[in-house]
Amino acid sequence: MPAEQFSAATLVKIKVVCPMLKKLLTQCNFWIALIVALFVAPFASNSATLYSAPIKLGWNPPNDPNVKGYVLYYGLTNQTATNRIVVGTNLTVTVTNMLANTPYRFYAVSYNAASVESQPSNLLLLTPPAISSIKIASQTNRNMKLDCLAAAGTVCGIQFSSTMLPGSWRTLTNVTANSLGNIVISDASSSRVPKRFYRVALSAQPLLGLMQIKALTNGNVQVSCAAPPDSRCRIEYRAKPNTVTWTTLADVTADAEGNVVATDTSARLASTRFYRTTFQ
Repeated sequence: MPAEQFSAATLVKIKVVCPMLKKLLTQCNFWIALIVALFVAPFASNSATLYSAPIKLGWNPPNDPNVKGYVLYYGLTNQTATNRIVVGTNLTVTVTNMLANTPYRFYAVSYNAASVESQPSNLLLLTPPAISSIKIASQTNRNMKLDCLAAAGTVCGIQFSSTMLPGSWRTLTNVTANSLGNIVISDASSSRVPKRFYRVALSAQPLLGLMQIKALTNGNVQVSCAAPPDSRCRIEYRAKPNTVTWTTLADVTADAEGNVVATDTSARLASTRFYRTTFQ
């Protein structure tokens, strides 16, 4: 087909087709099994260059038998769209390796058997986030399945809270996005709590919280910290900070809220005592 006869009917309308690309801090639907509100709260990354989560774009096919395929062009909004992806006959394409929180523009063209391209489609302006909104799904065992998108290889900390109050967030796990940018986890403790909120940090987060030491009225000492639910922890003590040997106070399994608690009934007999928590 001659280039001058490549009709306007071959124009395509480009759009975002990935349902996870919503504004950050957007509340998702409540899960019926548990009253759960879900938010994304990305933290600052230590990386010098922060890349965005994968973006999936798509278009409807034009009603023109001469169309043999499509090409996506994109670039920063203040630059020429020089990035080019030949999509072939596919109607969707996933774009990676973009700078996070930076505005981009996209457009698509179709081409004929002679590789002559049509006029550009509508211009799509988009600022890709470093991480997508979290999707939540209930499983048959009432546990929560969480998944989101980040740049491949990004280490993210999944945290939870029952209140969202400052200081209440605890780390559920740290996960590395796979080659497709997928981050998927199952929260096995969610079925045992009345409600839970989640957020994602764009870096690994400490799994153990700071130890809390409380003197009880009977002279005993209560030692506690936060840990991932159902994790096995060991609370130990020693008399002096430079003592090599630690003595086991208790082996404790963190409860569904991530609480690790033990009582030291011999603390009243010691002049000083230092504590630590480790994973078993």
